[in-house]
Amino acid sequence: MHRTKCTKLILNVISPSIVEQLVSDVGNKGYSLIVDESTDISVSKYMAFCIRYHSESLNRITIEFLGLAIVERATADALRDITIEFLNELKLKPENIIGIGVDGASNLCGQNHSLYTLLREISPKIQLIKCICHSLNTCSSKASEKIPTHIEFLLRESVSWFSHSPLRQMEYSTLYKTLNGDGSKPKKLKKLCATRWLAYYNCISIILEQWLELKTCFGMAALKEKCHSAQILSNMYKDDSNLLYLTFLKPILREVTDVNLLFQSDHVDLTKVYGDLKSLLIATSKRIIKPNFLCYDEVPTALCVEDVDRVANALKNKLALLPLDAVDFGYAFSILADKKTIASRDLQVVKSNCANFIVSLCEQLVNRLPNNVRIINQLKHFNPRTIFSSEPPAFKDLPLELAKANVDLEGMETQWNRLLTLQYKDICSFSIPIQSKDTAEFWIDVSKLTNSNGEKSFPDISEFALQILSLPLANASVERVFSIMNAVKTKARNRMQMSTLEAIIRLRLHFYSRKICCKDFEPTELMIKKFNSSIYDSKSLNEELETVETESLIDEAMELYIL
Repeated sequence: MHRTKCTKLILNVISPSIVEQLVSDVGNKGYSLIVDESTDISVSKYMAFCIRYHSESLNRITIEFLGLAIVERATADALRDITIEFLNELKLKPENIIGIGVDGASNLCGQNHSLYTLLREISPKIQLIKCICHSLNTCSSKASEKIPTHIEFLLRESVSWFSHSPLRQMEYSTLYKTLNGDGSKPKKLKKLCATRWLAYYNCISIILEQWLELKTCFGMAALKEKCHSAQILSNMYKDDSNLLYLTFLKPILREVTDVNLLFQSDHVDLTKVYGDLKSLLIATSKRIIKPNFLCYDEVPTALCVEDVDRVANALKNKLALLPLDAVDFGYAFSILADKKTIASRDLQVVKSNCANFIVSLCEQLVNRLPNNVRIINQLKHFNPRTIFSSEPPAFKDLPLELAKANVDLEGMETQWNRLLTLQYKDICSFSIPIQSKDTAEFWIDVSKLTNSNGEKSFPDISEFALQILSLPLANASVERVFSIMNAVKTKARNRMQMSTLEAIIRLRLHFYSRKICCKDFEPTELMIKKFNSSIYDSKSLNEELETVETESLIDEAMELYIL
């Protein structure tokens, strides 16, 4: 295919068909928006929109890319106008928005005047979900201020030493094989991320695995190359207090990173994932707070306001903190500290800094947890294990304030009570045990149940549950949009128009969400209908606007020239 035909097919056939099918699939159901801003290689600022909703065609809750919008001013009012205009063009109702996922920027989620507060005037029941991934990264970054800055220098310069020298890499590989055997091969050191402190975990993990080899390498380099950087790194690797810091950071950063990865997933169970966030808070606080100030009989499966308040109050009480020698710094840290390879005074300094890191991390977790914890806690009532437990939740325990204004609450209550009379085997197959049954899949099965007349038995309560389960988790999906945007619009293709960029991103993410390869692509009936000679006739809206703008600039320049 020639370039022109391929471009027109993408712009005027495939991409519009995907959008029409997506809007038709959403229908009049509630949906969540996930939004963020970014700038491309040509310094054009865009706002990206993703949607999370229950797809009847895919039979699951899915996240799809809606499109891009050019941003001239990033004020709350301007972003509101852009969002409303964008949704109206797609024929999606703004009043059906049930949740909005943002990264924490004040113009997006500020409590006084932001995109969230302005959209709440249109959809009063909209829920604000700040990106947990961004929050966890910020928590770790703030806590890292309690750790000496030379630790970051050690991590960064260790990578830089080898990054631009093949000779140094070959010499280190030879040294590694000499110490560990001919069949061994060193792992490549990870480059640190300038904006994501959680990325330090992978770097720390690899350096700890090769600590002896790196210590030997830089010791030899300091003698051989007479390099100041090599001398500094050699002295740092010889100081076991640095080894203690990294040994302490590795397990605690791993806990935070594991939870972060859960929230980045597009298909995680919404009723369970906040329980993992709760477990992270409890596990971290138990390292530094006395047990009698926490008083947990059992770890709940959902995040509760009482849990957060209990940790917050304990952190404010100095008597609630464990003595320095009783703080849990980790098993590997305690084994290394018992070897007494550093002076006792230096060991106390290391312990003090690590304890301050734990306290700061707990404080940041408490301050940056979602504001709507009560609503999040009510999500657990939709889990099948809770429904079929010995004490099932009552109808009043559900987040009814999120129901649509015109919904029949009495009819929905009747359906809920009737659902509680059933057994798990009446709804789902025993091939998938209740312990591993995904909540969204369970409610999709409930929505398919019919009575003797062939009518749906639980239409209202299942629609309500699937609407609540469509709330966003994090901004990972919209971050993927910007990653693809940077891969598509490069320096060599910096003049690509937004319409083409948007269409290519839409195709890629459409295939990604449906797990299909381009080799398996089959055009739909709508695409075949649109595939005719008219795809060459008219320019796209963006092309027309750019042409008009260019012509006006030329006319203006000619007038100035004449004058």
